[in-house]
Amino acid sequence: MPVRLIRLVPATCLMLCAWAVAAAWLISPAAAQEPAANAPASNTQGYRDVAPGVIHTIYPDNDPEETFSRHDIVELLKKSPEFGERPGVSDNLAKDVRYEHKVWGLEFRFKPVRLIEVNVPNPDGHLERKLIWYLVYSVRNTSDQPVTFVPRMFLRSHDSEVRPWVPDTLNPVAAKAINRREDPNRQMFNSVTISENPIPPAEEGADREVWGIATFEDVDPHTDEFSIYIQGLTNAYKMEIKDGERKYRRKTLKINFWSPGDEFFLDESEIRYGVPGKVDYEWLYM
Repeated sequence: MPVRLIRLVPATCLMLCAWAVAAAWLISPAAAQEPAANAPASNTQGYRDVAPGVIHTIYPDNDPEETFSRHDIVELLKKSPEFGERPGVSDNLAKDVRYEHKVWGLEFRFKPVRLIEVNVPNPDGHLERKLIWYLVYSVRNTSDQPVTFVPRMFLRSHDSEVRPWVPDTLNPVAAKAINRREDPNRQMFNSVTISENPIPPAEEGADREVWGIATFEDVDPHTDEFSIYIQGLTNAYKMEIKDGERKYRRKTLKINFWSPGDEFFLDESEIRYGVPGKVDYEWLYM
């Protein structure tokens, strides 16, 4: 055998041995369980990953004073203004009565408002190209009981005199396009279907976050500053007696946005959460 072949045999054997050891380690259980350095976390549900800082979270604002209220029983006082009164013994039993109720609240997460153009059927049956403003959000139940979320949302343009209040409307065409754009693997509900099933209490390690889409049509393009009002995130309320009738005001979340763009060339990248010099969000009674 030539000398050069004899010298190559030991080197070749060493390389084959090294490859065999590496292959055995790669298929071993220890190697399978050890994650690679800087490897991204696996998404077992197949949902689209969201960049950090894109989603904003607003936690429930449960006030102990919202668990009770005091007011007159106006229905009884109408029939018997001196109901239960006994001079020197008891006061009117229908006045200043204390009511107690359990208050719950949902955690609300959302992306900044975005825009999408879709073909929407008009009353004449023809397709009309429309610009839809939409909000993708999710809710999580932090209470200890199932909660039914019945949302009621409005977009209020603080610059418009033509159409300052725009309600969330059901738009199946837009909702389908939005779901496909945002995450086709995640089920997203509209404001009606999201209320069909109660949201179970959140549990550690269980994905019980429910996602929804709110769509707003015919928003005034002159809008620079606007807010979205959301009711249904809590059952807290305030009740007032006015002219002998009960008047209820529901606790409402108001989220502020700013869009300092051009009315002729609307760009969703210019829509920002929060308004300079103002709070990003606040709770109101409406």
